[in-house]
Amino acid sequence: MGEWHDDEKEIQGIVVMYFEQLFTSSTSLQFEDIINCVAHRVLEQHNSELTQEVTAIEIQEPLFQIPRTRHLGRMGSLGVSIIIIGT
Repeated sequence: MGEWHDDEKEIQGIVVMYFEQLFTSSTSLQFEDIINCVAHRVLEQHNSELTQEVTAIEIQEPLFQIPRTRHLGRMGSLGVSIIIIGT
């Protein structure tokens, strides 16, 4: 069984200590082996894909998948300006 505490500062200290222990590891983590397996830079092929211009369809498809009740902003407006060039 636990102990009953009435003092606000004492309760505060118990809560802080609980969460500090909850998010603290007692073992030493070694990330070097994992980090060394990760590429240190973006390859030219990946960079080419990442820097391509976004197409209208790439914007339109996910935008139109958002339920109407989810994307309305203040006063029922969309909240962003959408310009779709071409079809």
